Amino acid sequence: MKRREFLKAGGVGLAASTVAAPAIAQSMPEIRWRLAASWPKSLDTLYGGCEYFCKRVAEITDNRFRIQSFAAGEIVPGLQVLDAVSNGTVEMGNTALYYYWGKNAWVGPYDDEKLGFVKVAKYYYYPGWWEGTGQGHNVINIERWNALPKAYQAAVTAASNECFTWVTGKYDFVNPPALKRLISAGAILRPFPQEVLEGCYSAANEVYSDLSKTNPHFAKMYASLTAYRGDSLMWMQVAELSFDSFMMRMRTRT
Repeated sequence: MKRREFLKAGGVGLAASTVAAPAIAQSMPEIRWRLAASWPKSLDTLYGGCEYFCKRVAEITDNRFRIQSFAAGEIVPGLQVLDAVSNGTVEMGNTALYYYWGKNAWVGPYDDEKLGFVKVAKYYYYPGWWEGTGQGHNVINIERWNALPKAYQAAVTAASNECFTWVTGKYDFVNPPALKRLISAGAILRPFPQEVLEGCYSAANEVYSDLSKTNPHFAKMYASLTAYRGDSLMWMQVAELSFDSFMMRMRTRT
């Protein structure tokens, strides 16, 4: 009797499995997207980040959601990526959103070396205050994003976070030796004068203030940023005070 009951229960379990499998398959449809990048393939950290992102999305979704990356110029020019995403030419892109303010910059010594910096400029100034991070932005057509299963949306978010770490970590690794090679090739390293940095800081704050008055979306983001910056500064000051107190105690003991 027990054996028959076990087989009966097992049969129910098998039937449930056969019913569940198609449902799982339907919730994981095969989707193919194209990603247009603002970077040439020679910038193998920025464009390499796009390839890394696409690879991780495919791995996370068991290859059911695949995104193919295209370098600048293969589908659209590098500075037309945002338009291509907006009008549906491609589903998504990887770019730097400040490019659409009419700016055009690269990210540190490694990219500058690849682009032949020493052939066009003699002096290499630091710090690159305008370039807070070597990270691009993933931009996605809103209609295509909303049509994605929630699991695929989560995969894109997770892969984007991983990509941020990968790109930033690679720049931390490759920039110092690239800077040495630039100097060896004849570039002269110079710091921006303090008055130049302060002038740039003041001018930037004026722009942010003007934008906040006319653009509610920017004002909201900027308020969040300034609040975070204020908290960070406070904790940095606390850390400095703690370190100074520690050093004072150490000197007293000796």
